[in-house]
Amino acid sequence: MPRFRYSKALRDRGLGYHEQGFMYFLLRSPWVRPGGRYYGMVREVCAQIGGEDADALYEFLTDRCRNHIAVSVRYYISEKRLFKLKNAAYAEIYKRIRGEA
Repeated sequence: MPRFRYSKALRDRGLGYHEQGFMYFLLRSPWVRPGGRYYGMVREVCAQIGGEDADALYEFLTDRCRNHIAVSVRYYISEKRLFKLKNAAYAEIYKRIRGEA
């Protein structure tokens, strides 16, 4: 089961502990499922940042049951790349939610 992990790389992007926690739990909520409030925006950010790995990024950000290892194996993507994509997506989604983008 995935769990919240504080990231110093995200701290350097301006997302502190509370902002990272907010993003983690928001992305695992029903609001990002099909028909949810943020579904389209999250899918758009995943496509923009992830490119060909957009589905892997979306699953990693939103799936409550799969951790980074399971997603890496399923989509043949390195764990390092998955975490880099996650960091970029967190920063972009947070900006959009806060109305800065």
